[in-house]
Amino acid sequence: MKHRKSRLAYCLYLSLFLFSCSTNEPTFTLQEETINEGVYASGEILPNPYAFVQSATNEVISQILVKEGDEVSVGDVLAFLGAAEDDTQLTVLHQQLVLASAAADQQSPILKELREKIDAAKSRYQHDQKNAERYAKLALTTAVSQKEADDFALQAETSSAEVTKAQKQYEAKVNELAGAKLQVENALAQANNSLKPKVLHSKINGKVLSISKKVGESVQPGENIMLIGNDKSFQLKLFIDERDINKVKIGQQISFETDAYPKQVFHAQLHKIDALINTALRSVKAEATIDGTTFFYPQSAVEANILIKEQQKALLIPADYLRAGDTIVRKQGKDKQQIKVTTGLRLGSKVQITNGLRAGDILYKNK
Repeated sequence: MKHRKSRLAYCLYLSLFLFSCSTNEPTFTLQEETINEGVYASGEILPNPYAFVQSATNEVISQILVKEGDEVSVGDVLAFLGAAEDDTQLTVLHQQLVLASAAADQQSPILKELREKIDAAKSRYQHDQKNAERYAKLALTTAVSQKEADDFALQAETSSAEVTKAQKQYEAKVNELAGAKLQVENALAQANNSLKPKVLHSKINGKVLSISKKVGESVQPGENIMLIGNDKSFQLKLFIDERDINKVKIGQQISFETDAYPKQVFHAQLHKIDALINTALRSVKAEATIDGTTFFYPQSAVEANILIKEQQKALLIPADYLRAGDTIVRKQGKDKQQIKVTTGLRLGSKVQITNGLRAGDILYKNK
């Protein structure tokens, strides 16, 4: 009986480490590889350049003037915030300015009519002045009476006064229309100034990549309404642990992965490192330009390794061969053996093994 218990205990112990082999299971033969030692960083992908369109105040979206896929330029109006009455006020003032500008123009009908009156008054004065001069000469020869000459002279003076009157009327109207235009311009400027935060413009040239809000929805200060950017060039926005920041430099190469393209590795180059540490996250922001022309989905999450140096003769296993508690199952003769290993760098889909395995070991994939 004692012999049977001992045999049973031995079998239970052995079952923790040795398993029967199956020729159908996927395996991996461990070999030495050259790896790059790097600093881990996480972040997201964004267009290069890009700009989020945001509200500066608590408002309701009254109009969105673009749709996803539209090309926009710097200064283009993208959306209006606030009550519909605000938009109506701006529209009315713009219309009033158009009318006031047209009225104040030198070719406006009213100013043209007043200039015609001046021309007509001048024409009458010239005619009356000639008659007055002619009758004044005739009066000297007694060909006409002095009274007739005086009457024509008075008519010429009256005509001259009409010219002056018409000119003053014209000048007064010009000033009046210019004043009306200026008044509308001032009203529009004041309205634009008060409604400036409610009129959203594009800050860059690019494409409307996404619109996250709808007309009628409320937005808070700093809340994203849409994303404008270049859909043919992308960059990484990364967070680097403050303990690693002294290892990274501008120009270093980066390898990264994103869930949008499983099991693919992409490359970028570090071009900016912030000088300030984010005290909440204890990390530093950095930016990198992505190589190539692959299209990425903006704001996709990424995991990246910033190349620090090359490390020779490293043992790497696929990450899905590593089991809970940093253990693996390797081939041991005709059986399987579960052992604990020491891991090092994690390089995308692979993990460095620093102790516990040797080149040539055959491993079994974690189910």
